[in-house]
Amino acid sequence: MALCLKKRLPENNFYTEFNNTIRSFKTLLCFGLSQSSKKIWSLWGYMYNSPKKSHAERILLQTVESFFSENPAEAIKQYTLAIYISFSPCSKCCDSLIDFMRLHNRIHLDVRISKLYFPQNSLNQEGLKRLRLSGVSLRMMDRDDFSECFYLFVNQQKLFIPWCDLENETKKYSAALCYILNQDEDTKNLEKVCPGLWAIVSYSPSESACLIHIVNIHTSVYCLPQH
Repeated sequence: MALCLKKRLPENNFYTEFNNTIRSFKTLLCFGLSQSSKKIWSLWGYMYNSPKKSHAERILLQTVESFFSENPAEAIKQYTLAIYISFSPCSKCCDSLIDFMRLHNRIHLDVRISKLYFPQNSLNQEGLKRLRLSGVSLRMMDRDDFSECFYLFVNQQKLFIPWCDLENETKKYSAALCYILNQDEDTKNLEKVCPGLWAIVSYSPSESACLIHIVNIHTSVYCLPQH
């Protein structure tokens, strides 16, 4: 199921998709929409990308649009949309988020990311920069963010168990994101900033998962999803 509203995320799904050190074949997005003056969510849930059909971000925007269409009085209030996502938005999804923000300028968007999606792709880099310039809060998830996401969407009765090398991977991804958001050229020097984080081995666009193999410092091979 691509979309689940007001339902808890299975624990195994959380650890499989949000773990920033292991391979993943999907994009998982958890979200909470709340009035800025309140802590209780008006709408919340989680969703996966639908391969070759809809990206998770677009499913989210359609869901939020439907909420405001069904509750027109809510559209004039100040809202915060918190997003926890396993992969950063692609270039097209960045533009969709920006267009949504322009249409609903009373919503503050807070995006927290586990892993970067195709970080050496110049279009994705430019999309992330446009997203940040539009006023969106954008950062890589650290241990506290993973713990918070687990508490909010998975299980409030259990403690989050951090995986090995979580903090090291967070530091690498954070350095890479900082470089992307602040550099003026494409990322020919990206691996110099974060040595060992990425090394593109092969590209096979004919595969359903869009196989791009990436080797990190631990020599683990990642197969990034079709976003």
